[in-house]
Amino acid sequence: MTAGQDHPTDMSADGTLADGVHRLPIRVYFEDTDATGVVYHANYLRFFERGRSDMTRMAGIDHRVLKDGTGESIVFAVAGCTLKFRAPALLDDRLQVCTRVGKVGGASVDMHQWIERRETRLAEAEIRVAMIDQELRPARFPNEMRQILQTLCQKANEQAAL
Repeated sequence: MTAGQDHPTDMSADGTLADGVHRLPIRVYFEDTDATGVVYHANYLRFFERGRSDMTRMAGIDHRVLKDGTGESIVFAVAGCTLKFRAPALLDDRLQVCTRVGKVGGASVDMHQWIERRETRLAEAEIRVAMIDQELRPARFPNEMRQILQTLCQKANEQAAL
């Protein structure tokens, strides 16, 4: 599922992927905040999107290959989302966006995500991501992708059990 050398997975900007959990470091910039210096609520969705994208990329799923290189032209789309805010993120904060794979279905996957500041959980999300085709209809995961997602789910569950 990987396109080639133009998507390095060993860069710290991509975060780390260990034991089924991806951790993406981000910093809060002025553009992310409202007039009070608090992260605007909708920007948490952007942070979560970056976490999911970098996790799947690091795991070997290349979004460009899915869209343009499989012959099927399939892409991910958010099908559902639940957010819970616990504490505000602030201007210049260094955060971690954490992502793990939950239940893997035939054409959708549940992602569990949270944002931390120094091990304090600021926000949580349960996001269902569906695979859709060019007609915007549900499409089954290619076998290789399904295996990658199931492996990530299994690793995260094993780590949580420890």
